[in-house]
Amino acid sequence: MRRRAQLIAALFCLAIIATGCGVSQQTENKNEGETQNVSQEGPAQKKMKLPPRPAGEIRISGATDSVPTEALLQSYEETTASTTLAVNESDEGEAFNSFCQGGTDIVASTRPISRAEFETCRQRNVQPVQIQLASDAAVLAIHNETNVGVDCLTLGEVHEIFRAGSPITNWSQVDFISPGTESSAPDVTTTGPDAESDLFEFFSSIVLGIDLPSLASVRGDYIPHAEPRGVRLQVTGGTGRRQHLAERAKGTAEVLKGQLEALKGAEAFVKEAKFQVNKGIRDKRDAEEKAKDKKTLEEAEEKLARIEKRLPPIRKQLRLEVREGHRLNRSLGTLGIFGFTYYEVWEEQLRPMEIDTRPADAKQPNCIFPSTQTVSEATYPLARQILLTVSTQRLKEAEIRSFLHYMVVNSESAANELGIVPLSSERRDEELSWIAGESAPEVIFYPVTTTPATAQTEAEAEAENNAG
Repeated sequence: MRRRAQLIAALFCLAIIATGCGVSQQTENKNEGETQNVSQEGPAQKKMKLPPRPAGEIRISGATDSVPTEALLQSYEETTASTTLAVNESDEGEAFNSFCQGGTDIVASTRPISRAEFETCRQRNVQPVQIQLASDAAVLAIHNETNVGVDCLTLGEVHEIFRAGSPITNWSQVDFISPGTESSAPDVTTTGPDAESDLFEFFSSIVLGIDLPSLASVRGDYIPHAEPRGVRLQVTGGTGRRQHLAERAKGTAEVLKGQLEALKGAEAFVKEAKFQVNKGIRDKRDAEEKAKDKKTLEEAEEKLARIEKRLPPIRKQLRLEVREGHRLNRSLGTLGIFGFTYYEVWEEQLRPMEIDTRPADAKQPNCIFPSTQTVSEATYPLARQILLTVSTQRLKEAEIRSFLHYMVVNSESAANELGIVPLSSERRDEELSWIAGESAPEVIFYPVTTTPATAQTEAEAEAENNAG
């Protein structure tokens, strides 16, 4: 019976993997070595009940300051007087350990529970359920009309490009560069949010392995911006006006060339007219001829003056256009860090890098494109899911249900306001159904094999525990 239940659960997970089975591939790889032989097999576990919660209180630990969890927790406390939230911002690992021991009711996190943490919970018969509130991602992008010879980067390559003291100064140094583009590859420059940004902190944590980063954590020529617009203009070379000016430089240069040639002709004409005036005096020409020579000189000088007056603004305009052209050229190799929703708005101007998720021993790349689906499911390696983890035991309690219902119902407006990816309507309705007790929730478990975590219903998990 147990083998049959496990087989059904595995097949069920494969069918719904597009909606997330609990652990993203990047988290799976990160935590793979924590527990080598995690298994559902073994002696029967003694049934253990979680210690009771303090009356009228819900204990929440972990990444409680993450977006939009912090805003939702605050609004819940402002609108609900009957239940008190005991919020403890802490390390996610510590929060999951407390959760497995019954000291925390809900874990706020930006990653699923790991194998080792799950094993601790399993030993105490605590079965986790993952409630997703939203998702977010860091997107790496260049100018959409730029070809740097690279479309896909490994996380290792991203680390080498952005880390402090990076040796990479030209795109030809990147392993995936297309053959034939080495000689034409532009220089590498980087830009992104400033050190106060949550996106900068998240990116540094995933790519650089630094949880409390500063600008000293990234390469010296990294250009920070307080607003994503500044990052976009840095990557694209500026506004449409700047690009228009850069494109006009060639035409303005031709105009200047023509005016300089006209200047030479006018100067020669003035010189000749002066010669004729002086020659008329020497030759004692009559008054009418002298007047004619003088008039010719005056007209030549007036034409020369008009040309000389036109030259300064033309030169100034050309200098401006050339300068903007240089700025545009320097932006060709600029790689910027964007939040996913901002990238979506400006995707016509931006060309995103895919991220390679292939194992170390694989030869063929497995490049993941940032999309709403890959970000929501966290299959895109630079994505994070905003999660609340609760046990099946606590999910049966009315106060917990009411709290989770509020968080899920209000998550969409909070995500939109904060510029991150909200839940799909299907996922939201599914989670509300779990919370209301109308359907059995997906629960997290790690199978014996090293495949990604799968999901099963509460009833199937209970059957396994009873059979064990």
